[in-house]
Amino acid sequence: MNLYNPTALFTLLFLLIPSLAAPGPAAREVAPRAAAASVKYCDPKTTVCWSQYTSAAGVQYRLAVDDTAKAGAAFPVVLQIVAPKAVGWAGICFGGAMANNPLAIGWANGAKAMVSSRRSASTAAPGAYTGATYTMIDSLTNATHWSVTATCTGCSAWAGAKGLDPASTAQPLAMGECRTAPTAPASDTTKLAEHSATAKWTHDMTAGVNKGLSALLAAAAAGNKAAGTKA
Repeated sequence: MNLYNPTALFTLLFLLIPSLAAPGPAAREVAPRAAAASVKYCDPKTTVCWSQYTSAAGVQYRLAVDDTAKAGAAFPVVLQIVAPKAVGWAGICFGGAMANNPLAIGWANGAKAMVSSRRSASTAAPGAYTGATYTMIDSLTNATHWSVTATCTGCSAWAGAKGLDPASTAQPLAMGECRTAPTAPASDTTKLAEHSATAKWTHDMTAGVNKGLSALLAAAAAGNKAAGTKA
């Protein structure tokens, strides 16, 4: 699977990775910023279309859902995070805020990557969350990036919130990122350093709606297995 837009990658690396240099003590916390809306990205190899938001650090957050998904009902959400290797961890906040919403956090783990289900009742460090589970589709770490692709069950609807609307062109989402990598990357419950950047944006969920999404992903996985390559 082509996990990033090749035409933009090297420009992003050149322009954005320097912004990840360690800040001084006074700059540890970065206030949430308003962000540009998401865009549609279609993988030419798998034909899966994603609704994609790119952070200032060059992290790409992508969501895809099946065309049978309906607001108000639970449905699988396919998540993909592609991050420059200099990013220690990166996570998306379903619901548009950290508190009381499912969080999907990813980081590099050797030659692969990890995804962790978290939640917090406040702005304190989020703990493990069993209300959302992730089925790994693919993960990798190379010389420049790490990426994780997984299907989430429990990220579309949860108690105390409206959840995700696949027909929304302005779904509130948020993200958090940190320059410091987890000290125990093989554990999905490892302690995470405090985020050094955050952002909120409105996500066009309709851009990531796919007919027969499960079949597309299964076909891609089968083709990659036969070819001996990664999705």
